[in-house]
Amino acid sequence: MSDLDALMVELGGAPSFELPVERLSPSSIDGFWKCAEQWRREKVEKDRRPVTVDQLFGSAFDRAASTNFRQKIESHEDISVVEMRDVAGDSFNTVVEEEKEERGIDWYETKPATLQAEVITQMVGNDSLPGFHQVLAPTIQPVTIQRWFEVPTVVGVPFVGKIDVETDRAQVRDMKTTKKAHTQADIDKNTQATGYLWAREREGDPAADFGTLIAIRTIKPQQQELVTTRTAEEIAQFDSLLLVTAQTISHFMNTYGPDGPWPGASPLGWWCSKRQCSFYGNGCPWRQ
Repeated sequence: MSDLDALMVELGGAPSFELPVERLSPSSIDGFWKCAEQWRREKVEKDRRPVTVDQLFGSAFDRAASTNFRQKIESHEDISVVEMRDVAGDSFNTVVEEEKEERGIDWYETKPATLQAEVITQMVGNDSLPGFHQVLAPTIQPVTIQRWFEVPTVVGVPFVGKIDVETDRAQVRDMKTTKKAHTQADIDKNTQATGYLWAREREGDPAADFGTLIAIRTIKPQQQELVTTRTAEEIAQFDSLLLVTAQTISHFMNTYGPDGPWPGASPLGWWCSKRQCSFYGNGCPWRQ
């Protein structure tokens, strides 16, 4: 009997929740616990605010890196730095056009050309320092790129995600852009890491580990790779996280209703700011 089956027996069958979504994902779970009100507006009201410049940067960088890794599945070689420079610039332009049409962009005081130049620099470096493409890309031999998965859960809706890279060593790798270095503690408690390793277990193809390939957005390009694993007990506990998340969402639906407002973010959370949240000051009952 699997851990999921055992939990179902313990609960007396599949629990019934009033969930306003058809699936859960790592970003959805983290987003709910960071700010339930923002989650409600995005998931229940379908009020998708314009993307921020930080989100735009991450999307453009991810697209460029994925372009290289996708061709590397067959070629086993990274494309040249000169070509990658063009790929990074073109990826930025493509993402801008897509987001302008779909959601709009909050540029604040950032100039598009400046942000594009930063994407290129972080990807291929400058005259004195290498970028992500020279430092981290050569360490990866991908077998899949941007693979979507959907796994049944104990809460009645599937757990879904998109794995950036799966390697020939049975590793899962995620690409990130940040403004400061992460710590080992960050990845050791990361919901995405646990969820993706849990999903690979449920698919019957356990991963060796989960790692992040990080481009640190400092004036001088920096890179970082962090790797983590989970014990069998820690992976099994992911069912409990799914369960308590679904229970709390259902409770908020019953208590506050779909029109809310639901509880907001802690004022100590760095994500509760105008730069990080497009709802901030735009009708948010907690941060006017």
